[in-house]
Amino acid sequence: MNPPQLSTAVVPPGGYIYDQPLADGSWCRITGASYDNVIELILKYRLANGMLLPQGCAATPDAVSADYNAWACLKYPWLCTPQRSAPQATAEVSTGAVGFEILLQRMQRWIDQVRSHPVDWIDSKSATDRALVCANCPQNVSWQTNCDPCNSNLVQASAALRGSRRTALDPLLRGCRAYGTLQEVAVWIRDPGGDNKYEPPPHCWRV
Repeated sequence: MNPPQLSTAVVPPGGYIYDQPLADGSWCRITGASYDNVIELILKYRLANGMLLPQGCAATPDAVSADYNAWACLKYPWLCTPQRSAPQATAEVSTGAVGFEILLQRMQRWIDQVRSHPVDWIDSKSATDRALVCANCPQNVSWQTNCDPCNSNLVQASAALRGSRRTALDPLLRGCRAYGTLQEVAVWIRDPGGDNKYEPPPHCWRV
């Protein structure tokens, strides 16, 4: 049977990353801006360090590409052909099952959109009032996946974006299923936007 082929038309969760195994058992994370870029960076790293592929092959573009594809298909099998099912991690809320993987990707896109223009922040009291509504909302759902680097990337992006802005209710804020936003950040933004794929409840501060 032919090995699964990674679809290069879809960005993997967390972006184009590769954990290069090292001789001492640790690994070095290589991050690229695109599929071609991460392949190029892996190749340069291996050539610079005199490394071979696990199969003993020389570090050529084709060999590196095959190695990256195999690694990515093992980590994200639902992005490969023949396609296998994505890990199912769901939670029940009043509107039904929520796919955490999908919510994470929605929030990643939202964070990127927010960072692309100046942010209109609101005051602490207003943010806390919003947070109180969100904390008790059925659309406030857990978003973490079984991809630890993906989770970490979003947490780091959130921290970099909001800086020192915090509310006492932050531990209760998760992801908004209705708008695809990360609530610990969204409550601070005057008009946070989002994709609004699902109907928010009547008591939502955005209605």
